[in-house]
Amino acid sequence: MNWEHLLERAEQVSYTNLAADIAGLLVLAAYFLGRRKAGPALLLALMAGGYLLQSLLVEWLASLSNKTVLSQRVAHDSLYIYLLLELICCLLFIRWHTRSAIAKKILVGSILLFIPYMLYYWMSNPLATDFNSNILTAEGFLIILACVYFFCESLMGKPDQNLFTRPAFWNILGMLVLFTVITPVFLLVNYFIHNREAMYYRLYIANNLCYTVLFVTFAVAIMQDREQKA
Repeated sequence: MNWEHLLERAEQVSYTNLAADIAGLLVLAAYFLGRRKAGPALLLALMAGGYLLQSLLVEWLASLSNKTVLSQRVAHDSLYIYLLLELICCLLFIRWHTRSAIAKKILVGSILLFIPYMLYYWMSNPLATDFNSNILTAEGFLIILACVYFFCESLMGKPDQNLFTRPAFWNILGMLVLFTVITPVFLLVNYFIHNREAMYYRLYIANNLCYTVLFVTFAVAIMQDREQKA
């Protein structure tokens, strides 16, 4: 095993993770500097804030010299809590920008169905330390479908409207890119952790870069929305 290569990958993970954290801070700064503290911007800020808290918690636990089973469990469970927050924020944000009453109900229903689905797989093996790919895949699948529906509705409903001037367009495009990339990745994450550690680091770098791009689109869209309503 090439330990120097693995250490280099680990450093790249740290740098890209820092970039995602900074992008998350930009979202919070853009939100709190804005005039409106409610509405869809709040959902974006909650998602970025949740990401930051979960990321900092995992980094702090990893830095402890005395790692215990409890610390590993907390790091593991914090991911699922964030995934639930992420799904709720993404689907409610898309719901805010859809016109169909049926689609709005389906999006809320998807959240309500995902909660017991996640709890079932999460609690069915409470001592597991591997990621449950069923939860990650289901979350990504639901968000991808919601994003695709938003673009179909936007293009078919008002084809003469310039989507590029809508802040929501960039937010939801960022969501679509993120989950299209990371959902297939996390299907194999446990295999790579145990068998191909170098590949796991590469995948984690891709994950961090996608979140960085996503949060940058959030920050830009929040500022753009504020300027349009000023």
